[in-house]
Amino acid sequence: MELKTKPILLKGQSPVKGNWKGIVLESAHPDNIWEYVTISDAGSVKASIYINGTALKPSLKNCIITNSANHGIFLK
Repeated sequence: MELKTKPILLKGQSPVKGNWKGIVLESAHPDNIWEYVTISDAGSVKASIYINGTALKPSLKNCIITNSANHGIFLK
């Protein structure tokens, strides 16, 4: 089954910018693949997706970041 037929939605309990911190990526594993994921109402601290390390290379394809209080994606 294709991922686009079963998208993943990560959202806050209410549609308010920064309702939750967001996702922190710290793994350099090659299977760190995000496809058809929507992240909404996050970014209360730094970003909706915080990539902690310049050596990390997550794959983000067909993803949507919406209603973030700060950066959509932040690379440290």
